[in-house]
This record gives sequence, C-alpha cells and structure tokens, in this order.
Amino acid sequence: MNDSCTRGPVATEAGSAPASETADNTFCIGEGESPQAREYAGKPGSYSLVSRTSRANVDPGDALNVELFITGYGVIKGAKLLVYPSPGIYDVSKSSLTAGCRIVDNRLIFGGQSWPMHPGCSFWIELESLGVKTHVWNAPNFFCDVKQNAHLILTETAFPWTPPEGEFHGPVSLSLKMSNNVKPGQYDVRFVLTYYDGESWVTSSEAAQFSVRTWYQRNETFCQIMAISAAVIALLALVLQVVMK
Repeated sequence: MNDSCTRGPVATEAGSAPASETADNTFCIGEGESPQAREYAGKPGSYSLVSRTSRANVDPGDALNVELFITGYGVIKGAKLLVYPSPGIYDVSKSSLTAGCRIVDNRLIFGGQSWPMHPGCSFWIELESLGVKTHVWNAPNFFCDVKQNAHLILTETAFPWTPPEGEFHGPVSLSLKMSNNVKPGQYDVRFVLTYYDGESWVTSSEAAQFSVRTWYQRNETFCQIMAISAAVIALLALVLQVVMK
C-alpha cells in the first residue's frame, strides 16, 4: 500500500528534517483502497470517547477548552456526534465547536470547520465528511489509519491547529466562554457518538466535568490573610488588656 506521509509534531521546510525528528512523530495517511487497512479492519468497529479539559476549575467570565478524541478500530459508518454542555452558563455568542482536518503543504492540520453554539447550548455534526480524502477513496474519512503497521487512527491523535506552529489539539475541540453571572457548582459537557458498526447501530457517551468556584474559593488567599490579621489584632488587644491592668 502506498502511504502519503505528513509530519506530526515538528514543523519542517520542504526537503529538510530536524535532527530531533523520529519515526514516532511521522504520521501517514494511507492511499490504499480502504482508509483502514490494518488487521481486522473489516470487522465490526468498537469506538469510545475520551475527553480532556484545559482546567478543572473556572471562574465567571473564564474561557474553557474541551478536547474530544474518538478511539477504536474497525467498521464505522454514518457517525454523528451530539454535544450537550450544561445549559444557561455560557456566553453563547463567544462559544463554538471546531472539528475536522485538512492537509496543507503535506501537513495534517486539525481545525477544518467551526460552528457557533446553538441557542439551546448544543452542537450536532456529521463526522464522516470532516476527514481527509485521497485520490483513491470515494469520500473523506475521519477514522483512517495514520501510522504504518499500527492500529492508530486519525481521531486518536493530536495535531497542531492552523498555523502549524500552534498548540496541539484533538480532532474535536470546544471553546466555551463562561457567563459573567454563572453560579458556582459542578457542571459537565456531555458527548454522544452514534455509528453503524457494520452489524448494528451503537452509541458511546462521555462527560467532561468541571467546577465553577465560589467567591471564597476565588479569594481564598485574601480571606486567609484577613482571618490571620483579625486573629493577630485580637491577640494584641488581649495582651494590651493584660498589660494595662
């Protein structure tokens, strides 16, 4: 099978390669007849969602980034993703979802398309059209092999956003802006993946959790200083009373 290779973590000029580059950071988009060509690729697929957040605790007005990876292997068709952030706590006009990829100058870059947050605080995207396409495949594919002799697919990896020198991100990324009046508490972002595995329809779900801190938690150091100061003043007052007797 012919493979079209694109660099992963290291930005390179045409015809050059840095000394630190190794085979581990070279990813290859296969150009064979099938986007997945490793052992058992034609068997019913099994996929799970994995999320990670940029921070565990946020404050009103903060920005929160949530990445989503889809890990698995095998047949996957008709894949769709629904995203349900906790409602009523975001600045909808400044929150969005970005997904997909494209190849620029023989480099794979995540960040193909973006969608604004729906007023109902949700997103819905068809995943099959967001992947890469070769001259052999009939359509784009988001779950294709990216490494020779390994069951590693595109949605399990992190690549830079545009420009290539940018930070690494997952294939699906949420940019969420907290409302200035969000109440403290525990919140989550729920993801639901639905796909046909070659035999039946399957769903997989994931919840990325985070907390909005209380006023005391946001000002804990200040409160501690004030408490210590009050204790010192009380102690000095007591000592003064003893001395004055």
